[in-house]
Amino acid sequence: MHDDWRIVPKEYATRNRWTLQFRKVKPKQSPAAQFRIVQTRKLETVDHEFDSEKYISLYHVSQTSPVKKTPLNVSRHLFYRCFVEPADRNKLIKWTQGAWEHDGDDKYWDAEADNWSWRHFKESFGLQNSIDHIWGKEIYGIFGAKSSYCLIIDLDYHNKGLVLFLNRLSALLELFHGQHRCHYQVSENNAGGVHLILFFGNNSSLESRRRWLWRQLAGADRKDPELNFTKGSEYDPKFNVEVYPDTQRGVRLPLARGRTMLLDRPLDLITSRGKETQDVVGYIQWLGDSNRQYLPKDDVYQYVVERLDVRPAEIKEQKQQKTVVQKATKPQKQEKRSLKGKTRGAIVGFWKDGNLEYFIHLNSAINTTLHAMRAEGLSEEDAVDVVMSYVEGLPDKTVSSRLDDLPEVRRVAERTANKIWDSPVSGKWQKSQERWNNIGFRVSDKTTWVVTSKKHEDVVVDCPQLEFSEEEKSQLIREMTPLLVGSKQAQKQEKQDEVIRAVAYFLRYVRCCPREIPVSALPHVLCDYDIKIKSHDKQTQFLRLLTEWDWIYVRIEYCHPEKHRTKTGSNRARAYGVGKAFTERLQAVVVETETVITNNTTKYKSDLYTVSYFLRRPERLNISSFDDQLNNQFLTTNPRVTHRESVT
Repeated sequence: MHDDWRIVPKEYATRNRWTLQFRKVKPKQSPAAQFRIVQTRKLETVDHEFDSEKYISLYHVSQTSPVKKTPLNVSRHLFYRCFVEPADRNKLIKWTQGAWEHDGDDKYWDAEADNWSWRHFKESFGLQNSIDHIWGKEIYGIFGAKSSYCLIIDLDYHNKGLVLFLNRLSALLELFHGQHRCHYQVSENNAGGVHLILFFGNNSSLESRRRWLWRQLAGADRKDPELNFTKGSEYDPKFNVEVYPDTQRGVRLPLARGRTMLLDRPLDLITSRGKETQDVVGYIQWLGDSNRQYLPKDDVYQYVVERLDVRPAEIKEQKQQKTVVQKATKPQKQEKRSLKGKTRGAIVGFWKDGNLEYFIHLNSAINTTLHAMRAEGLSEEDAVDVVMSYVEGLPDKTVSSRLDDLPEVRRVAERTANKIWDSPVSGKWQKSQERWNNIGFRVSDKTTWVVTSKKHEDVVVDCPQLEFSEEEKSQLIREMTPLLVGSKQAQKQEKQDEVIRAVAYFLRYVRCCPREIPVSALPHVLCDYDIKIKSHDKQTQFLRLLTEWDWIYVRIEYCHPEKHRTKTGSNRARAYGVGKAFTERLQAVVVETETVITNNTTKYKSDLYTVSYFLRRPERLNISSFDDQLNNQFLTTNPRVTHRESVT
């Protein structure tokens, strides 16, 4: 019996995992071991929670036999590994017939009802589900997780403006056609839009990929603001088009029944066992072909437009196919966003620029601002006066229709202030006010609102000067200099010396910094040096290189035990220490292994010379790219073949 996947011997695996290794469990085999999962469930009717145990069967390698690799099963495996395995495989969406019906007070599911829609299922997404999808038995969709091989832009029409749809389609074709293995999935009849699929070939951070896409689409918006692809910012990217994978909404997989893939040509269906099905072999071969061709851009545009359902809404079918995906995929009402860690920026952004990113209306901004002034110690009357001065000074009068009636806004502010001042200041606001006092920020004084870099200036770098060895200098010149100044400037001696001085200072800064170092702080820390490190990608690559060289290491990882289940907290900066090679030169103190548990956070202090495993590049972790998998399993041994008869 096992209850931790990390300690399960590699000789044991589930049926699905053995299948992915091209082995199958022999007939009539009993499980050699079991894996136990304990889940907490809740009975809503009686408000009672209980633990439920689930057991997964494991089989020893001796209970399996090898399966012959064929173009078909290799392609199915690669499709699963690239589109399904990186996703959240504990839930899925499925195109399903049926509807909820009511019989008096009773509610039941009628599977024969003439209604097709997406449904959300909390069940495992295995290889067989993927095969059923390709075969056309079912239509499945996935939810995003931490990483992905691809991005999918779902450009919908649905009678929302044909001109805007066509302009956006043209802009996306200009941006991506012919690169990033860009291809398309479109319905053959009455299409409601098109899926544009960017397949990168490597499994990488979904968050980073979405930021990259935001930058591309924001560039298109700057050229033509009417496209309106994006909102938010690069570090909190939001889109006015649907972008997948998404952790909260499911998306249809490629090669879906009733859809056509546009590659170098519309991908034909093929006949297998007397049935028309999607050509997964042809699809995988096109993705892996280094000399792949693309269907001409104009042909893609024409193909999509010819299949659009442009009938007026009033003459379409009266009974529309209603989406009944559960909470995860329903359109959500606009709600106030969490201000955790962003309150100061939200207040400043609203009153200075009219930014509605975190406040959905004027009342919400007034309420938060009054809470902050209550914590500052202002009187109720003074706080209302200050807020009203902010209201009158708003640069964007379109943030609220009530700005034309300032007496009414003042009455709202006075009622809100009366409730706030009748209650004591909460602990959270007290802590926020203490932090703001430390950096000189006051909500009631706009002259203190520019405090962006002060928090990085209070680290006193007083350790010894650092001199690199000739080997270390060569390593910096060879790998770090092109990153920080560009490949051409990297040939100049003065630029090489500048990079060496910058890295030496940063290592001394790490040695003297007692707290976390956010990635975004690097431009402030190294502002005295003539290097280019404003790009987030360069900042992360800078830290990654130093970590791979063992020049720095992750000294403290932050983890909330309930939220992250012993995994690293994804939104909190790391604390770093200098590596073994520099401890004597910088007089660094060895930190012993320690775990500190607080009310909110568990700090794991690792051994001094441990390097954070997940900061390393994928190729150093032996994570195969899509191309490597093709070369190892498919293309080198199986040239492009016509394995089944194409449907003409």
